[in-house]
Amino acid sequence: MNSKFIKSSIKVLFGTMHILFFVFSLLMFIGNIFISLRLGVYLSKKIIVVLFALSLYFMILSISGYFALFRKNRMVLFLYIALAIFGMNIILYSINIITRDTVVNLNNVWNKMDNSARNKIQRKLDCCGYNNVNDRKGSKCNSAIPCKLIFNQIVIQLIKRINITSITMFTMLSISLVMISFLKLKSNK
Repeated sequence: MNSKFIKSSIKVLFGTMHILFFVFSLLMFIGNIFISLRLGVYLSKKIIVVLFALSLYFMILSISGYFALFRKNRMVLFLYIALAIFGMNIILYSINIITRDTVVNLNNVWNKMDNSARNKIQRKLDCCGYNNVNDRKGSKCNSAIPCKLIFNQIVIQLIKRINITSITMFTMLSISLVMISFLKLKSNK
């Protein structure tokens, strides 16, 4: 194959990948606004801050990726590589924060809720009590399933989705580092 064809194909792939980075980060930012407005009371502030920081970080990374691709400046290339490697570490650290704080926060949220909020959750999730059915004497519920089990299932599904997204982003960052290295090293020879 022709070297120019390979190089231009990698440029197109790299550019497309960074468009996806930008779109993903924009959707993540909008989703974070929605989540913080709807569920801000129930989520830890640390989780909301981490999600906002990640979305802004990926916006900056996607923009710096374009500059690294089309500029001949080594400083921009160094900045992009440093941001990408730093981003890989941020992804791993944020997974840890989100999973740990989500599980701990569930117990705190349930304890802070008033009876009407608890009744509403019990109706919507078809559960009764938090740790067991006898937690709330005098409450009106028909289920034999404690809400903690359903909450844990929801959290496990959320954590699985976060992990899959994080692994995908980690892989995309690794591939983009390989691509930019290939493009820049090829052009220096």
